[in-house]
Amino acid sequence: MSDENIFEKAFGKAPDKGYEFKEVQVEVIDTDAFKGFDISWCASGIGFGHVSIAWGMGERVLKDSPRQYGFHCSTEYMSKEFVQALMKEAAPKIAGIIVKHDIDK
Repeated sequence: MSDENIFEKAFGKAPDKGYEFKEVQVEVIDTDAFKGFDISWCASGIGFGHVSIAWGMGERVLKDSPRQYGFHCSTEYMSKEFVQALMKEAAPKIAGIIVKHDIDK
């Protein structure tokens, strides 16, 4: 069995065009260091990963790390096209979290 068959067995066959997300979950990041969202995903033919979008609060995360202020986005080197497709999938979930927290106030 080739490595490609093992990969397809684990993550499915990639679609001929675009991206097919099997799962997209959004969690709130609410720590002393960052506020934002973590998007976990699994896509056919690609695998899985995370995109984090957060605002640095200026706290030192690790002893030797600099304080991080402002907007930060970690895409794990995903392509612009992939991140755009992922954000289209995640946007309704992010909006739902924002609306729920706004109503809860």
